Amino acid sequence: MADQEGSIWFGSWYGHIFRLIEGNWKTYTDEDTGNISPVFSIFQDREGHIWVGTLGNGVFQFDGKNWRKYTKKDGLAEDWVYSIIQDNDGILWFGTKSAGVSRFDGRCFQTIDVRDGLIDFPIRSIYMDRDGNFWIGTETGGVVRYTPNKVPPTIRITQIQADKDFIIPDEYIDLPVNTNRIVFSFHAISFKTRPEEMKYFYQLNDQGWQGPTNQESVEYFNLGSGLYNIKVQAVDRDLNYSQIASVKFKVTQTSYLQELQQTWEELAATYRELRESNIELQIAKEAAEAANLAKSTFLANMSHEIRTPLNAILGYAQTLKRRNDLKSDVLNAISNMEDSGKHLLGLINDILDLSKIEIGRIELQKEDFDLIGLINSISAMFQIRCEEKQLNWRLEWMTHTGRLRFIGLND
Repeated sequence: MADQEGSIWFGSWYGHIFRLIEGNWKTYTDEDTGNISPVFSIFQDREGHIWVGTLGNGVFQFDGKNWRKYTKKDGLAEDWVYSIIQDNDGILWFGTKSAGVSRFDGRCFQTIDVRDGLIDFPIRSIYMDRDGNFWIGTETGGVVRYTPNKVPPTIRITQIQADKDFIIPDEYIDLPVNTNRIVFSFHAISFKTRPEEMKYFYQLNDQGWQGPTNQESVEYFNLGSGLYNIKVQAVDRDLNYSQIASVKFKVTQTSYLQELQQTWEELAATYRELRESNIELQIAKEAAEAANLAKSTFLANMSHEIRTPLNAILGYAQTLKRRNDLKSDVLNAISNMEDSGKHLLGLINDILDLSKIEIGRIELQKEDFDLIGLINSISAMFQIRCEEKQLNWRLEWMTHTGRLRFIGLND
């Protein structure tokens, strides 16, 4: 085939497309086209697009940059395409192996077969004469002349079903309050098109046209409150488009449904806030646990560092107490120093016990202890502080009453 630019196109059985451009060859393989093999026909439309008919893989369109594939899933009558032409209206005609003629206007496929007057299903060639008649060559049934119909179909919306209520269509209708399911039924008439051949497009407001479909109804569920406009359009066998039929309608929700919707939205917003707060609390909890662990580690380390020199002091105090050449006041001072050191050591151990309580590792241990020795140790610490402030300190034991009294007096 020669295109508008003077290039020559060739197709191979194995799917390669060859193009001869000013003496240079360009090859399109399956990687470029997407499994185009085997090639049976090549055609260029008036827009300059290349169309390739294949045996079993549909028809391919090439716009100069990209390849696009059309098959039965898109509305093509069959995936075996023997011949391709374009009529004066820009409609493409595809002759198929065993499904008649398939036509395409860029939006919708329609088919002509023996039910429409063809003698045979396999189509080998198609030709358009100067009067707009089409001569269709079949494989075994000879040649058929076909003249397309130019009269568009008529369409109307026949019925509206709102849940269980049936409504006669009008230019504008108010649907019953709280309608959940809406079904629009429609029908088109063309004298040369069988009902099952008619195809339809439909659109709700400006959401874009949907179709084509052979179904003569469309349904919608749970539309929100507001004004709507449903539009439908029919396409007959010869790709004539009807006028657009439309109905405007109003949907109203009851107040309690609106409140329920609002409550649901508020609950959803609250849930999102709680989830975010929970995440923040979890992060804060982890940070607090990390800080608490660091504090406990610090206390343990500091307690260990303090106990090391304190044990040395206690050791020296015990060593000095064993000497026999010390005066009584010096020996008493050393005893007080040892008692104070032991008391400080007990405080350090209490700090460690507090850390264990915070991490849940403290265990209660029962032990016997010297109450009199503890009291004497406490008295010795207070005596030192009283002497610093020039106060007298005296510890009195009242054995007959079983009571103890600490007395501090000024000189």
